[in-house]
Amino acid sequence: MSLADEIARYFAAERSGAWVFIAIGIVSIVLPLVFILRDGASLAKGFAVPVVIIGVIQVIVGATVALRTPSQLAAIEA
Repeated sequence: MSLADEIARYFAAERSGAWVFIAIGIVSIVLPLVFILRDGASLAKGFAVPVVIIGVIQVIVGATVALRTPSQLAAIEA
């Protein structure tokens, strides 16, 4: 494999990882909200707030990486 092929493979894996990170973030947002709506107890609320915040951060970071990766690859290939 050439260096260009290895770089393309790396960025493809980076983008795939970003989509996994986004999926986990979405689950981290939805699941605590389900617990709050179903239970509504203070324990569920206490657990949900930080997990939702972390989920939002995960989605933002994952989206940033997923959207940035193609332009990085194009800049390297140019």
